[in-house]
Amino acid sequence: MKELLNNHIAIVYGDIGLTNFWSTFQTNVKYIIFAATLWFMIREWKSKAVGKMIMAFIVGAILFVLTLNPETVLQPIGQKLMQMIGAS
Repeated sequence: MKELLNNHIAIVYGDIGLTNFWSTFQTNVKYIIFAATLWFMIREWKSKAVGKMIMAFIVGAILFVLTLNPETVLQPIGQKLMQMIGAS
């Protein structure tokens, strides 16, 4: 069953081009977090919710700092996920 699952995962990843998805995500997630934080802060500023805007800045800054070096946070999570689905 495990061989079948590994084969299926390899075929699906190869067919839809997800073989390098995780490494690409690791290198670009900091930009995604930055843009999402900026968008949320602007949205809260427009609705006059300054407290939520400050909290969005704090949470976004923490996530941004954690994702600056993907080997510290994202790589172990990705390896664990791949182990859980049986891909490695």
